Amino acid sequence: MSVKFLPIVLALLSAACVSPNTKPAAATPQRPLISRNTNTTAVGTLELEAGTAIDVGDSFMAPMTLKYGIDEDEELFISLSPINFMELPGSDAEGFGDLTIGMRRRLWSQKEVAVAMQFATKLPTGDEDDGLSTGEIDFFGAAIVDYDLDLATTITGFYQFGVIGDPTDTDPGIQHVLAIAGRHTLNDDFGLFGEINGISDPGSLDPATAIFGITHPLSPGFIVDAGIQVGLNTDAPDARFLIGLTTNFGSIFHQ
Repeated sequence: MSVKFLPIVLALLSAACVSPNTKPAAATPQRPLISRNTNTTAVGTLELEAGTAIDVGDSFMAPMTLKYGIDEDEELFISLSPINFMELPGSDAEGFGDLTIGMRRRLWSQKEVAVAMQFATKLPTGDEDDGLSTGEIDFFGAAIVDYDLDLATTITGFYQFGVIGDPTDTDPGIQHVLAIAGRHTLNDDFGLFGEINGISDPGSLDPATAIFGITHPLSPGFIVDAGIQVGLNTDAPDARFLIGLTTNFGSIFHQ
């Protein structure tokens, strides 16, 4: 079986294992931000984040992340975009993207402050010839801090260090990602999110963007979101429209 279809197969198999007698836990959406916060998927449950990122006329992506709660403070995740389109000079790029596997663990939580770490590895499952992958393996480590301003508002600081494979050089490059994000619950029906981020890549582009949008919980375990990502410098896309969902399936093991 091709590794490209592994996440989809895992999602289908896991959903089939969900006990019909278990209720989904509260969802813990991380999308559609670049950063991640210290919240982790409820222990023993499976959660899916899925959506689209559209730069009209230039690109389309359908990112999805499957998450599993190992315990009260740790989750495993696998991310990919099975559908990608990018307008390029000559032939446009279409196809499957790279696959990322990782874990996030909350190290400390007391009163208003929580601290977590995240580690991830990106595998080159995308088509290198079509420009959807570098063909190299990348490694990432991140530090995350949450601060609750009040019961409705949380500010997140996120820093990620990446070791990026270079197809033209034996020595990898270094990537830095820095982001400040916030989430605010307006009421039982709506929430707001926002982020300012910057990426220092080993290549020639160092994009900086702002993301903001709104969430709407259809239930505690099913949350939809819509937003926009706008470029803050010439290295970033002008605008991307974001829409998606986060849903918790409940326990994947029959009780």
